[in-house]
Amino acid sequence: MKKYGTLEKIEKIYFENEEISNFKNLIGKTLIKIVKVMNAENENDGLLFITSENEKYILIHFQDCCEDVYLESITGDIKDVLNFPVIKADVIENSADADYGSVTYSFYEIATMKGTITIRFNGYSNGFYSESVGFYKIRGEE
Repeated sequence: MKKYGTLEKIEKIYFENEEISNFKNLIGKTLIKIVKVMNAENENDGLLFITSENEKYILIHFQDCCEDVYLESITGDIKDVLNFPVIKADVIENSADADYGSVTYSFYEIATMKGTITIRFNGYSNGFYSESVGFYKIRGEE
C-alpha cells in the first residue's frame, strides 16, 4: 500500500478544508485506491480513500495531547474492495475504562460483492481526551 504523505500535509488539508462525513457515505461509491497516511515517525495514522469520481475521504484521528490512537490492522484483502461499488460501510466502537483512563477499539468494515475488509483502530487516553476516529471528505486539495 502506498504512503499518501506526511501527517503535516494531511493536517493542513484538514484544517483548511474540514468536512465531517458519515462513513456510510461510501455506500454506492467505487473505491479505486486506499492509501496509508503516515506520521513523522513513519507510523500508521490513518487511511485515505479515493473514489472513481476522484473524491477523497480520510479516516484518521488527529492527536490532541494525552491520548494515543493508531491504525492497528486491516483484515482482508484490500484488492477485494477496489473497483467494485461499496455495498456495506459499518462502524463499531467499543469503549471501556482502564486502570489509567480509557480505551476505545474502533472497527470499520467495508464490503463489496467481491469481499470485505475490516479496519481496526486502537485508542488509549487518560480519560479526558477523545479516542474517536474521524471520517472526513477532503475538498480543494492542492
